[in-house]
Amino acid sequence: MTWNDFTSPRNIMNIQKLLQQAVTIRLGVGIPPQKEADLKNIMRAVYVQNPSRSLQEMNTAVLEQAFQVVKPGIMMNLYYQRNSGTISAPMAHPVNVSTRGEKISEVPIGFSR
Repeated sequence: MTWNDFTSPRNIMNIQKLLQQAVTIRLGVGIPPQKEADLKNIMRAVYVQNPSRSLQEMNTAVLEQAFQVVKPGIMMNLYYQRNSGTISAPMAHPVNVSTRGEKISEVPIGFSR
């Protein structure tokens, strides 16, 4: 197998479809096709590591690496969608801790002498 066979438009389209199917099966979410340049970078890294592997073995390796790249973004998006409608808890008031115990500062209102 040659580099040109591995990076042919047909094989890239095949990897795109496999990646979309893997994400749908593993995470239950559909994704659009990924950028071809990003996919080619992963393909280049896999090809350089072992150019004597079969096309199917290389495609599987590319698929796994691409899934590991895509997964964090998908998980972050799912987390955002799930929690975007909730209000986060406010921060607690500051406490001044000293060697003589805790002091909660009181802000004077009006004039104080």
